Amino acid sequence: VAPIDGTHDGKKFRISVKPASGGMQETTLNSSITELFPCIAFENNYRPSDIEDFMEFLMSVDVNDMNCIHSSDKEAAKETINKAESSSKYKSKMENAIAITQYLYDTSVNKPISNVYWGYRSSSKPKGVPGNHPGDIFIKFVGPRAQSFLGVSLKAGGKKTKEPQLNTYVRPVWKFFNADKNLESLRSAAYT
Repeated sequence: VAPIDGTHDGKKFRISVKPASGGMQETTLNSSITELFPCIAFENNYRPSDIEDFMEFLMSVDVNDMNCIHSSDKEAAKETINKAESSSKYKSKMENAIAITQYLYDTSVNKPISNVYWGYRSSSKPKGVPGNHPGDIFIKFVGPRAQSFLGVSLKAGGKKTKEPQLNTYVRPVWKFFNADKNLESLRSAAYT
């Protein structure tokens, strides 16, 4: 069901109706909050410091005008914004999104960033980045090399979580850079 956009008392709003089945799973929603929201903030030169203000800002953004979101991912971006507050980890994921946005601004001080892109799907990676790249967001730097990108793969844990070591998230990154031979020494160092 398509969302309904409108204005009331000078504030923009969006109403989304969840279909009886299907829709975004919470793990996808949680990762999309930390990936998408910093891209939107950076593109709009917005510096979030408060969860409530950040969410209000995101609701006011016209996703269709965003360059950081591939055209095929505009609906997924709208769905992420609309459903963010329904996440059981909403507060921590929004805090992560604020911190990642700050990372982008901090990085841009020393090495200016021209654009940041949301790498939601393999088909929506920026031009010049392989579709199988493990990055979640892609930072494009200003400089002589027009296609100078940094792919960032975001993984966030919690105080009581035990993230697996050398799991399916880590191994593909090493394979991508043809560094498989270094995995054994990494495994030894990590387990020590």
